[in-house]
Amino acid sequence: MSNINPGRYTATVSKADVGESTKKGTPGVFFTFKTEDGEIDGALWLSERAYERTLNTLRECFGFNDDFASLAQQVEGRECSITVEMEADEKDPNKEWPRVKWINPIRAAAKPVAGGLLAKLTAQARTIAKPAGMPAPQPKAAPAARPAAAPKAPTGQGEIDEDVPF
Repeated sequence: MSNINPGRYTATVSKADVGESTKKGTPGVFFTFKTEDGEIDGALWLSERAYERTLNTLRECFGFNDDFASLAQQVEGRECSITVEMEADEKDPNKEWPRVKWINPIRAAAKPVAGGLLAKLTAQARTIAKPAGMPAPQPKAAPAARPAAAPKAPTGQGEIDEDVPF
């Protein structure tokens, strides 16, 4: 049992195995995830109904190449995002325990925009009136001129190059 609270975590896969559930014999991928707050186990099911979604999750999150024999080598040590929720215990509905509800790829930074979209956004901005009293746009400042290099300070030794053997 884990002491991890509900929420979203960046997690590292410390263990991944393909196996079957002990209750119904359902095939699945069984993970141990390590987060800043501790470890938690999770599973992706490989039943007939869940197979395609699980396969796509493995591909999206870990770059899985569809070879289940080498799954552990492909995913262990890799990062992903997990969402942990509390779930009622089957035997005692008054008892809850944390479970991994979702496994997703790490969120990437926003995709940079260029070209047509930038021009469209700029044109759109120019159609909106500026509020009264707003300062005029400032032109981009030119880079400051670089100061000239300072003359070399004398070292006090052999200021005349006559004694230099080379």
